[in-house]
Amino acid sequence: ELVEMMSRDLLLAELVEVFSDFPYVLEAQRYVPVCAIMTLLARPAIVGACPGFLFDGSTPGAGKSKQTDAISIIARGRYAARMFYPVLEEELQKLMAGYALEGAQFVSWDNVEVPFDSPTLNAYFTAQDTIKVRLLGTPLTPEVAWRGVVLANGVNMRVWGHCTRRVLISRIEP
Repeated sequence: ELVEMMSRDLLLAELVEVFSDFPYVLEAQRYVPVCAIMTLLARPAIVGACPGFLFDGSTPGAGKSKQTDAISIIARGRYAARMFYPVLEEELQKLMAGYALEGAQFVSWDNVEVPFDSPTLNAYFTAQDTIKVRLLGTPLTPEVAWRGVVLANGVNMRVWGHCTRRVLISRIEP
């Protein structure tokens, strides 16, 4: 049991080391990307809701996207494919439905410039195992598995409403 505990501590220390050069505002925020890695790795075994992960920075070029890339490389073996965050709720519904229908494991929004909150996001963040999606051009709303993890980054991000309870946030200030 002691060896197992030491192995866990060593693994945690190694993962935290990856993010040691990022100037986090609070020391606890250094663990947010580690939580994202662990969530991505464990997500197939988790039946239930998973939080989103937000990487906020005080200026452009602070390293927000680099954190997302490091998380993706460790958890998936490749860089994070970036996507813009849609401004309109209807577009967000379509985008998230597409992610759910394709069985996306990882969603990465780069440079979010609008307040981060929406009924659509809240539904996905609280989905226990499945989500209802509307198929474009039809009245059909099939139930599909949702096993994705959402990461987003931006400068001086604003998180509102229910999303404040459904995301983990780290902030860097170079």
